[in-house]
Amino acid sequence: MCQPIDAEVFKREAVRLVEVSGRKVDEIAGELGIATVILESWQRELQGGGVTEVTHKATVIELPRSLRLLAFASSEHFIE
Repeated sequence: MCQPIDAEVFKREAVRLVEVSGRKVDEIAGELGIATVILESWQRELQGGGVTEVTHKATVIELPRSLRLLAFASSEHFIE
C-alpha cells in the first residue's frame, strides 16, 4: 500500500528535478502528469516570485490529480 504524498514535498521535488536533471520543464511536467505552466509557476513560487490567482486555481485543480498519478506510478514500480 502506498503512503500519501505531501503536496509541498511533491512541488519541491518536481522543481528540484528540473534544476538538477538539466532536462526541459515540459518534459518533466509531462512525466509527472502536470501542465508545464504549473511546474513553471512552482519554480517562480519557490524562487520567491509568489503565486498568482490563476496559477493557484490551476494548482488546486491539477495537484490532486498529479499526486494520484504519482502514487499509482510508485505502486506499480514505475518510479523507485
